Amino acid sequence: MNEEMAPKKDTNGWNMQKVAIVTGSSSGIWYATSLMLARNGFYTCFSA
Repeated sequence: MNEEMAPKKDTNGWNMQKVAIVTGSSSGIWYATSLMLARNGFYTCFSA
């Protein structure tokens, strides 16, 4: 596995993942924001 894609851990052993929950992301600025977050490595939850 690529080191960049491997889960990051802090000093206490917790997984350090980037997660975003975006509401109202079915269209408009929030749709674009959701795509940008996903493209930048966030696990993204889309909600209408």
